[in-house]
Amino acid sequence: MKKFSLLLAAVAAFAMVSCCGSDYRTLIPADAVAVVSVNPASMAQKASVGDFTQSVFYKIAEKFITDTSENNDLTPEERDYVLSLVANPEEAGIDMRADAYLFVSMPKGEDSEPGVGAVFKVKNKGKAAKMVELLKETDEERVFLEKNAMLIYYGSDDENMPHALFANTKEQSLVGQPHMATFFRGGNDIQFALHYGAMMAALDESGMASQMPGMDFLSKMVMVSTTNFELGRVVARGDVFFTDDAARESYEKLVPMYARLDNGFLKMLPEKNIATIATGLHGAEVYGFLNQIPMYATLLAMTPQAKTIVSALDGDIALAFHGMDMAKQMPLLTLVAQVNDPSVLETVQSLLPKGFDQVAFGVKENMFYATTDAGVVPYLTGEMKPSTFQERVASLFGGAYSVMHVDFKLLSTMLSEGIAAKTIPVGAAVAIPVLDLFESFEMKTPEMNHFDMVLHMTDKEKNAAEVLYKTIEGYAQVAGMAML
Repeated sequence: MKKFSLLLAAVAAFAMVSCCGSDYRTLIPADAVAVVSVNPASMAQKASVGDFTQSVFYKIAEKFITDTSENNDLTPEERDYVLSLVANPEEAGIDMRADAYLFVSMPKGEDSEPGVGAVFKVKNKGKAAKMVELLKETDEERVFLEKNAMLIYYGSDDENMPHALFANTKEQSLVGQPHMATFFRGGNDIQFALHYGAMMAALDESGMASQMPGMDFLSKMVMVSTTNFELGRVVARGDVFFTDDAARESYEKLVPMYARLDNGFLKMLPEKNIATIATGLHGAEVYGFLNQIPMYATLLAMTPQAKTIVSALDGDIALAFHGMDMAKQMPLLTLVAQVNDPSVLETVQSLLPKGFDQVAFGVKENMFYATTDAGVVPYLTGEMKPSTFQERVASLFGGAYSVMHVDFKLLSTMLSEGIAAKTIPVGAAVAIPVLDLFESFEMKTPEMNHFDMVLHMTDKEKNAAEVLYKTIEGYAQVAGMAML
């Protein structure tokens, strides 16, 4: 087993450098809950990995394998073979130009264990057979080789499961499912798919699913996302699909609860916002939906004012984080919400405990606000002209159903100032170099079944993968100094 662990680590060490075939993907079961595919060849190229044997990662692995080979009963020949796999995983017969897949499946049965598998396309069956043959000397066989595919499989008490996966036809595998066509089209650095059916099955067993009327579509919902590393940024996109029309129609019944943002709240926010999250809601529909769910209906019944407050929401609602009040050790937050009844202010205030004077409340035109930042009040009341924040992010927020924006430069500045003022522990300084790699993060939902995410890097001249890889390599160099 120890031999296997070393060999598997060797294969994984350079698995970030592989890519796209077809037949070998039929090993991925149709009932897989989650699947990740990586295009390691693209990743390695973008990260400028170069000769891996010259990297600190290889040197650390080399020393570790050499130092532990005796304890793991490895002969000198076996040790050299493991090192050759670390240096070049193609020595294991794996096609490093083909996408690698990791999947998780949930076999039926209360006592069944999840199955976890990794699928690789085989380029040289002779080399692959050599590695598998060596692994047969261990007590537990976890690597399987047939046709042009290699499978590493854990879990499931069914000993025949790995062999059954090799017998899959296209129709019996995930690659043959129509709703997964986008996922298997490939062409991305990283792809991820999640089937919500397994989570619903778990809720069914606990009885919680029955407490969620109107959410039955989750059992037929699949989320597929792609991630690509580009010059100066990381871009991710995701879509939601349904395995049947009934589930899609059930999901679409929830759409009337949401509204597209019209950006009216942006002019009320100050110049410096570290993080802002916003969505559009039709409160009456939200209240009606929540009231159908028993556990929420009970809570709503205990607070009659909840109907007035929730139903008053009618449009944009946003929460912004501006920083910290270092003296009071309190976050500076502002909540703004578009309402159809200004008297909701009195209802909210009636529920607050006495002495709740650290928050300023008000209604300006049809916008309710609450803030812990006294410096923001002039913006909220309109006494101060709108900041440039509105101009900078208007295109991001406009017309979307929901948006999130994080300014890493402002977050880094806040930490630096807090550390200098001794109001933030000096240990937090380790986060600053990491934060300084990034400029901002954006996430938006332009449609209810689609989202976009962009992580903007500070360095606009290099691929984001290279910046991240070199940074991690630098930290590994420091950490590995004690070993090397």
